[in-house]
Amino acid sequence: MQYSFLGFSVKKIMEFGLGIKDLAVLRYFDDFRESGRMNYEIIEGEKYNDDEVSYKNYVRLSTEKDKGSASKCSSKTNILKDSSTIDTNLYKYIKEASEIISYLNLSLGTKYKEKNKGTLTSINKRINEGYNVDYFKSVISKKVKKWKCTKFEQYLNQQTLFGDKFEVYLNQNIIKEEKSNKGYVDYREPRKLRFNNFKGRDYDYDDLEKKLLGWE
Repeated sequence: MQYSFLGFSVKKIMEFGLGIKDLAVLRYFDDFRESGRMNYEIIEGEKYNDDEVSYKNYVRLSTEKDKGSASKCSSKTNILKDSSTIDTNLYKYIKEASEIISYLNLSLGTKYKEKNKGTLTSINKRINEGYNVDYFKSVISKKVKKWKCTKFEQYLNQQTLFGDKFEVYLNQNIIKEEKSNKGYVDYREPRKLRFNNFKGRDYDYDDLEKKLLGWE
């Protein structure tokens, strides 16, 4: 779980309903305040920095009052933390994603990146649903066999294969299609008769006619 963002407690961010603009401004104020160059005022016995007071007034005048709730923030909220972090959840299954994308690229001759945000999001969802790397490889193999060199080849990508139809693709049975020669007749080959007890002729009509007419 991510515990901080831009140096602020995620729990407090959610509690106060702060937006990204609020956090960016607060980050600036906090860095400026730490520099020791910011003036302050005493209001009702509490010490406030001048810029902090001005920002509170700005929030009160903002039309997006529901989103801009930074006016609730002061030194008493303990919203600030010393450390910051990145979204580690996105890369939680990076090892599995790397193996899956490598298999996909090997099967298709492509160069998809395992660190693509959309790709990681799809893979993470499927893994959280209980599917492992072998399931991904199975889907890739099935759809490559089914769609390769067809009009559906354009759909052989991570968005399609690892999307909401993943379970459907996984449970599909691939039937090998055989080429049919219906409509084509090779007249050079003797045709098979429809009656098993009937013997076809093995003589030439021209020779038979000559014999019957006494020409031979």
